Amino acid sequence: MRKVFFTICFMLMTAIASNAQTFTVSQLKNINWERVYPQLIGEDETIKFTNTQYIIYLTYPRLNKSITQTYPYYLSETKTLTFDNSQVGKNTKGKYLVVWVEQYQQTYCFNIISVSSDFLKLSFCEGEMTTYKRKR
Repeated sequence: MRKVFFTICFMLMTAIASNAQTFTVSQLKNINWERVYPQLIGEDETIKFTNTQYIIYLTYPRLNKSITQTYPYYLSETKTLTFDNSQVGKNTKGKYLVVWVEQYQQTYCFNIISVSSDFLKLSFCEGEMTTYKRKR
């Protein structure tokens, strides 16, 4: 019983600590991040960040086709669905990745779950998680 109590306490403390973590653009940029989860059959995805752009490289090997999509973004301490273009390149710390997709006139918000030297975990603010591995 005591062991279970300490395990639950440890898990809660870990969840609280990771929830409070703030990330920086420097942890994300100039790295090619390859999607490893979820894997979509027939589609490979690599993402990359610059100071102002979120770049998605989609490859369809069976079709011998690739697409590059570039979107402005910034980091935010709070979840938002309103894009503030004045923050692009300026707001470089946060828990959320805020992306503007001009084609759909829509803001997308991702919760940054974790960033390490090898992995990046993002989730849509609505819940679905995607894991990327540093591409070498």
